[in-house]
Amino acid sequence: MSTPQAEKIFAVIAGVDKRLRQLSKVVSTPLDDEMAELRIRLRDNVEQLLLVDIALAQKKSIENIMWRRVFYQPIEEYRRLLRKFPSEDVVRKSPEYRGARQDLRQFLFSASCFFTRMLRRIVERYELTDLMLEDGHLAANCILGENPPSSAAATSPVPETLRQRAYQTVYRCYIYLGDLARYSEMHSDRARKQWAAATDLYGKALRAYPSDGNAYNQLAVLSTYINDELSGVYYYYCR
Repeated sequence: MSTPQAEKIFAVIAGVDKRLRQLSKVVSTPLDDEMAELRIRLRDNVEQLLLVDIALAQKKSIENIMWRRVFYQPIEEYRRLLRKFPSEDVVRKSPEYRGARQDLRQFLFSASCFFTRMLRRIVERYELTDLMLEDGHLAANCILGENPPSSAAATSPVPETLRQRAYQTVYRCYIYLGDLARYSEMHSDRARKQWAAATDLYGKALRAYPSDGNAYNQLAVLSTYINDELSGVYYYYCR
């Protein structure tokens, strides 16, 4: 049964999500100040609920809500903005185009830092000691800070049911980090794109929770980027 604290956090999440949905119908810029503040509030409350009551968080699918509202929608808005530039601006990399693309890159970096921090906190909170969080392709140069003290911190071993839920959240964190790495590479200056970071993060997702197929789907998408049809067929159909 959920605690009053968890229910209160969820009520905040529901209210902020409702306001974001209302604003999204009338605001079309990722730089809108009110939407940016609401996204931060939604993001931080989702993280808090995952640490306090992961069962309630997953029952309400708040991780997916957070990804769509806080991250995916702004990313798509940035990408639509970039597509509006005339082809000559893109080719010549006009200051306006470079500025818009840099804004997207900074947003992707900040998002990666958030998921890296949340991933570490989930692993510690739910005692997933068998997971090795190698720095590898996790967001570099992030100021992660210390894990805040929590009244929900375990004073006895974490029940296995909660640990299994936590593995699912870790899995989704790695999927999101892989997606962010993929978007970052799409908008990098490299003529020859490098997909190793995204591939590594999707692989980490599989190791954390092998029974879900989404990581395979994302690896199949990467295979299409490098015209590796055999790997694409494997990830889509033969896993």
